[in-house]
Amino acid sequence: LVQPMTENQGEMEAAIDELWVSNGWTALWDGVRMANDMLVASAIEPEGDTGQCFGGRMPAIVAFTNGRDNNSSDEQGSRIEGDGIDTTVDDLLDLNVHGIPTTIHSVGIGPEIDEDSLELLADETGGKYKNVKNYGGLVGALHGAAAQLENLVPVCFEPADCGDDEALVTVEWWEGKEYVRHQVIVPLEPRC
Repeated sequence: LVQPMTENQGEMEAAIDELWVSNGWTALWDGVRMANDMLVASAIEPEGDTGQCFGGRMPAIVAFTNGRDNNSSDEQGSRIEGDGIDTTVDDLLDLNVHGIPTTIHSVGIGPEIDEDSLELLADETGGKYKNVKNYGGLVGALHGAAAQLENLVPVCFEPADCGDDEALVTVEWWEGKEYVRHQVIVPLEPRC
């Protein structure tokens, strides 16, 4: 982890300046897993007894790469010692923050990416995948991912029974000319 979550642009820019390349070795799957760990650590759980809310801030990760994972199992030598966890794409499909599934958007840059894995990761977690030919398309792809996150709307409700431990939340909307329906099972804290 180079920089914990921050709203301070100076801290973010300083952290970016500290990044370095290690012979092109990419522990991409480890990075996505560690990003989710950071979301868990920084999540704020709702307070009070006013019902249940799903969504003010949805856990989401935007992962972009110009290659493929080739070091999440510490296959390559690097000056950074791995964490001993050999993360795979399958491990990332069930990431969550306090029971709410994490959405992963992925962006592949250039011709030498593992497009199948990036597309699978996005599709299976409710995210979007975008392939761009070069870095010139990266800004547009990141703006597209941000637009997906910007349209999130919190849903609050009173559970039917105080002992319920999960709810099926269904959200329906029009997206252009297409009717979209999304369902997710949300864990609840029993209140009796």
